[in-house]
Amino acid sequence: MTRNQKSTLYRQALVVGVITATVHCAFAQVPDAQDTANSPGNQTGLAKDAAQVAAGSVDEVQKLLSADSLVTLRSTTNGSYTAQLLINRKAGVYYAALSQQGALWRVVTAQDEAFARSAYGVFVKETGQLSTAEVRKARLEMQQSQLEQRLAQERERQRSLQADFEVAREQQALSDVHQQQAIAQSTELLAQRDAKQVELHQAQTEVDRLRRQVNAELPTTQAKDRHASARKNPYRH
Repeated sequence: MTRNQKSTLYRQALVVGVITATVHCAFAQVPDAQDTANSPGNQTGLAKDAAQVAAGSVDEVQKLLSADSLVTLRSTTNGSYTAQLLINRKAGVYYAALSQQGALWRVVTAQDEAFARSAYGVFVKETGQLSTAEVRKARLEMQQSQLEQRLAQERERQRSLQADFEVAREQQALSDVHQQQAIAQSTELLAQRDAKQVELHQAQTEVDRLRRQVNAELPTTQAKDRHASARKNPYRH
């Protein structure tokens, strides 16, 4: 192993040790980071309590940021957590910072760029771990939104089908009434037809009777006329 490789490994181990010690101090005063992050009411308190562990560095970086004295070299955001690698060019100092919702949480100060980059890498991993609950929450909110949209669509279809059903039921009721009226009218017309047929038959019978009666009387009248004519003119034949 070369001297440079040994030096790099040494710096990385030192970074992890420093940040781990900071994390342990912060977590000794603050509840579990991920559980606390999951509670909306405690998110701001988490950042404030943890900031007290390294108040000096946090205050220093906050003042430098407010004065626009720092340049952001790298930045990674996961959920509401952000890891930043900053540099104060005038002082030649690097800062690795972890913040939540814009509030600085932890800061590592270093004059060695490699050390600061290693600290930044550790904070980047922490943003991924700490934001797990937030990512899961966002995913569930998206799924809930999709389900609500589908539910609204199904309810709209339900209302449409219900309206169609009501129209069909009303139309069926009107059709039933119409059918009943048609049947009643048909029954009445059938009775009237039968009655008219009876009257027609009776009229035809009466006509036939009268015709027979007239025909039966017609020859007698003709005979009487001939007899009267013979008596007036006996020599006619």
